[in-house]
Amino acid sequence: MILILVRHAEAQNRDMSVDDDNRTLTAKGIRGYKKTVRGLRSVLHDAADVMILSSPLTRALQTAQLLKEGFKAKEIRALSCISEGDLGAFVKELSGYANEDHVFVTGHEPHLGNWSEALCGVKLPFKKGACAALEYTSLKPYNSSLLWFSQPGMLKKLKVK
Repeated sequence: MILILVRHAEAQNRDMSVDDDNRTLTAKGIRGYKKTVRGLRSVLHDAADVMILSSPLTRALQTAQLLKEGFKAKEIRALSCISEGDLGAFVKELSGYANEDHVFVTGHEPHLGNWSEALCGVKLPFKKGACAALEYTSLKPYNSSLLWFSQPGMLKKLKVK
């Protein structure tokens, strides 16, 4: 399985007027992430029937929706263990998707960086919109290899045919 960890795109700033769980993507974040998805499509050109797992927080779900549209995925499953950063619970959930070729996970920092360290031994610095692809080979013990990591600017600049 190729596990693609994705930090949500640029969202509203934290302030007292909006509950953190309900912060939405900015217009700039949406425009930029659509370009990122086009870049991802060129890198993952063989990805068909992808599964998307997401934090239930609004900004992550909106990012997942952009991935769903770009990859023509059938559904998005929201999992609270992603927003909570509970890797043990996430890995348990992930075992139900062992037959999937590509699984996207939209989430948050610092959880994604911590998860990358636990899964492949490298703590990656996920900026908003960053992605990492891991070849996930075993649930116990955590065993995966880092295939690639990209901050959002790199994927946006790929020339897509």
